[in-house]
Amino acid sequence: MQEGLVRLFHEKERLDPRFVPITARPLKTREAIIAKLIREKARLNRIHDIAGARIVVSSRVIQALVLRVIMERLPELKPQVAKDSTEHGDAQGYRAIHVVVTTSAPGIGERHTEIQIRTEMENEWAQLVERLDAVLGLDLKHGQGPAEYQEWLREASAVIGAVDRGEATTIQEIPPFPGITP
Repeated sequence: MQEGLVRLFHEKERLDPRFVPITARPLKTREAIIAKLIREKARLNRIHDIAGARIVVSSRVIQALVLRVIMERLPELKPQVAKDSTEHGDAQGYRAIHVVVTTSAPGIGERHTEIQIRTEMENEWAQLVERLDAVLGLDLKHGQGPAEYQEWLREASAVIGAVDRGEATTIQEIPPFPGITP
């Protein structure tokens, strides 16, 4: 998927890789897959984000352009927006656009792959949550952990959304993390 997106955006569309960087998303670990199956009561063949690609862009305008290119230029992959939480964030504050595409290979059949499209700010927030979960041994990403931490993440996400929409120019409005005095 990553190679195909690089060809599409950097070769066919001639977009500068500095403005539309495309990376492979880290594969979900076995433990993360099992947790998702339990949490969502899903079947393995219905999980679309085991593997995929991530595109991190500088602005919501470029994010919308990237989405449009994927939807218009890859019809053979049947792209579908599976999640668009850019405007309000999800229950935890996560923001991004997730597009699921369908590939098929002889003898294997159809496989679903997820393309995440995030602004730089959305990506920083998501990476911060992952680091907090790793350091604190929590699962804030899925709404588990102290209420004050979850509230802080939602507040930080709201400020990031305002900056991405051009309604604010700085992230200085994000309060200090609970328990830390500035």
